[in-house]
Amino acid sequence: MRRPVERLRDILSAIDAIERYRDRDRTAFDQDELLQAWFLLHLQIIGEAARTLPDAVRDMAPDIP
Repeated sequence: MRRPVERLRDILSAIDAIERYRDRDRTAFDQDELLQAWFLLHLQIIGEAARTLPDAVRDMAPDIP
């Protein structure tokens, strides 16, 4: 099983990846199926990593749902 610090790195890496394309407008996003799938993949990475974080780590940032 991966350590919490590795999961947090996964989350930060996925956020960085998403932010690289944040300048795209909605029309470009809606027309690019590959970009949509790419965003979804990174959102899934964030969700899976966050889901497995222990409560002790979650309690360190109570303002983040």
